[in-house]
Amino acid sequence: MTSASGRGRPRAPVARAGSEGEEEPLGVVEPVWRKSSSSNTDNCIEVAFVGSGALVRDSKDVRVPHLAFGPTAWGAFLDGIRSGEFHGGRPGAD
Repeated sequence: MTSASGRGRPRAPVARAGSEGEEEPLGVVEPVWRKSSSSNTDNCIEVAFVGSGALVRDSKDVRVPHLAFGPTAWGAFLDGIRSGEFHGGRPGAD
């Protein structure tokens, strides 16, 4: 199936969603993004959990591609945060 104009990228099949005729791609689920409660205006990320993994994006520019983590990599990332790996070895340092 192609775009409405017949050119460009193929489109996913669609199914009717609701009585208002809204269309949504079959099998495609929009991630639900959550911002950290400790985010500030300068350094914010958002996380969405999909399946057994997680997606991470910059909340200041959501058009930039996100990072995708499988369950093992996500666990290692969280362990690194907790241990201070991303703050020069000092948990909670700026």
